[in-house]
Amino acid sequence: MKAKFKIGLTLCLTTLIILSACNKGDDHAKFEDPIVHMVGESFDGENYTTAYWKDGIKTFLPNPGEKSYSSSIVVKDGDVFISGIDNTNPQRIGVLWKNGKVEKQYSPPSNQSYLRFFLTFFGNDQYSIFKEGQLTFSYYKNEQKIKTHTGSPNSLAVNNNDVYISGYKPSEFQNIEPKATIWKNNDEITLKPSDAIGYYETFEIAFSGNDIFVAGRRNTTAAGEKDLAIIWKNGIETILPSTGDAEAFSVFAINNDVYVAGYSSETIGGTRHATYWKNGVPVVLDNSSQTTQLADIAVSKSGKVYAVGYFGNDEYGILWVDGKVDSEINGTKEDYIYYIFLEEK
Repeated sequence: MKAKFKIGLTLCLTTLIILSACNKGDDHAKFEDPIVHMVGESFDGENYTTAYWKDGIKTFLPNPGEKSYSSSIVVKDGDVFISGIDNTNPQRIGVLWKNGKVEKQYSPPSNQSYLRFFLTFFGNDQYSIFKEGQLTFSYYKNEQKIKTHTGSPNSLAVNNNDVYISGYKPSEFQNIEPKATIWKNNDEITLKPSDAIGYYETFEIAFSGNDIFVAGRRNTTAAGEKDLAIIWKNGIETILPSTGDAEAFSVFAINNDVYVAGYSSETIGGTRHATYWKNGVPVVLDNSSQTTQLADIAVSKSGKVYAVGYFGNDEYGILWVDGKVDSEINGTKEDYIYYIFLEEK
């Protein structure tokens, strides 16, 4: 499967989406629909490679080599920036696309290979992360290296000049599972004790006022124990309701509402159903016998909920808008959508 949360792109997509809070009102018609930007992968006839959708129109992004995958998307002042990795050769390189063209290539240090490349902006500053190995990544501001960390990153977000990175860090103790971790301004913060049962990991981060929300999961192979979808608010854990397994990959906060996207199931090991939780209440988008799962979520100023993920045993990309499949952006078995960004008009 090529969804971001199964090939090490959890999340990442997600790249954080921050929209201005505004009264929703009672009618979607009070606002124009946003421009919908999405990025993922599609089959170009020879390889799966980075594809970009703008309001449902798909474009293959040019590659330095033959194939690539994306890690984040952000729109700044009308320009669309997509970061990713060209994985044509064993020594993978970072690629930054701007408005559909290769803007810059980033070569890793000797004998290393970039595995993920996240990018975001705050004011006039550019922030980025390069994952240089399975458990090593470096953080940059305006392309100047700030620090190298031990761990695996899943997303990058900036709020009020504070820099947040989500992911996990391996335990320093043998036979202890990795710890759910965020890094704030280079300080490491563990959200779950190192002796907790199961594998904990954080994904996207969102902000609302002074509150910080982090989506994540706990995986376990222990008999009778289910996987958990988790939201942390200011470091306090809440397990999202599901009768069976669940995981959370994306979070979006707007107008005092918090949306968390992932999947839920009715039983341990049961069929996954694309699900988002609004303020902790689950909304199941598909209840069929097919496997479905969400990768990313965003909400417009009008209150419309946009969620991307995959549908069916063939795992093709799809967009749900207010709980309904958007027929104009239906994926195929050759399309995989990882991240979404709403550009308000």
